[in-house]
Amino acid sequence: VIDDEATICDMVREVLAADGHEVTVARDGQAGLDRILESEYDCVLADVKMPELDGPSLHAELVERVPELARRVVFMTGDTLSEESRGFLESIGNTYLAKPFSISALRQAVQASFVGKSTADPNPVS
Repeated sequence: VIDDEATICDMVREVLAADGHEVTVARDGQAGLDRILESEYDCVLADVKMPELDGPSLHAELVERVPELARRVVFMTGDTLSEESRGFLESIGNTYLAKPFSISALRQAVQASFVGKSTADPNPVS
């Protein structure tokens, strides 16, 4: 989980840990990328807008360095209205969650990332 909002990190970690997932948290994009490059991950949940390295830049790094994981990044954003964020999410086709999102939407998005489905706009998971 890569997000600069502590409450989002805590909630996501609690829900996914309760579901049996091992969860690692990073509070900015660069710290998240560093962890990804040090260990193997099945799925990444990342905010679109965050310090150090934003979601689009993180995704670009993953496409270059760990392309199989880049397809399993679930983006979380409270900014689905801006053309920049919407354009990014539409262009990559990954699953994304519009903040605030429900626990069931979180679980559904994580499951979709494991089976390679995409729930990108016009049908976002929320």
